[in-house]
Amino acid sequence: MTLLLTYAAPLLWLIASASAFFLVFKPRPRWPLAATPARALLLFVVVFLAGGALTAVTRPEDVAPAPRPVVAARPANLPDRALVRAHPETYLVLGKVTITKSRTGSVLATGAATNTTGLPISDPEVSCRMLSGDVSAGTVSAVVHAIVPPGGQVIFAAIDLGRAKGPWDRWDCKIIKARVD
Repeated sequence: MTLLLTYAAPLLWLIASASAFFLVFKPRPRWPLAATPARALLLFVVVFLAGGALTAVTRPEDVAPAPRPVVAARPANLPDRALVRAHPETYLVLGKVTITKSRTGSVLATGAATNTTGLPISDPEVSCRMLSGDVSAGTVSAVVHAIVPPGGQVIFAAIDLGRAKGPWDRWDCKIIKARVD
């Protein structure tokens, strides 16, 4: 019964309100409640307000959805620990690196290194080959003194890589060394 009222009340309210509004412009002299436009307007207001209240009362309570069951996470396919210890730099993914030139002429790098293993990797060394067209302007590098947590990321900002030997307009960066803690 409650379900019927829940869905029927708004529909009936809409129909009754529309009918009462119609009576404001076409009053019915034989109906005492809608004999004049003023009475019909009063009838419309009463129907509109009472219907709104009835709809609000019969509305079902907001119930939060049932929580979804937690599915146990499958262990990720992590690389062998011995391989990670032998070459940890291969398991760090270097994000987009932005290079700028400082006022002193040094090369400043900003970017992120993501660890794809289950072991913490520390002190990644970022090396960038600076290029001007097809001509190399030298290689600059610096160590990011941070620990990249297992499956985590380290963001480095404006680390000083040193000075390039010549002018440059593009670069190619990679991680050349790191160590496992």
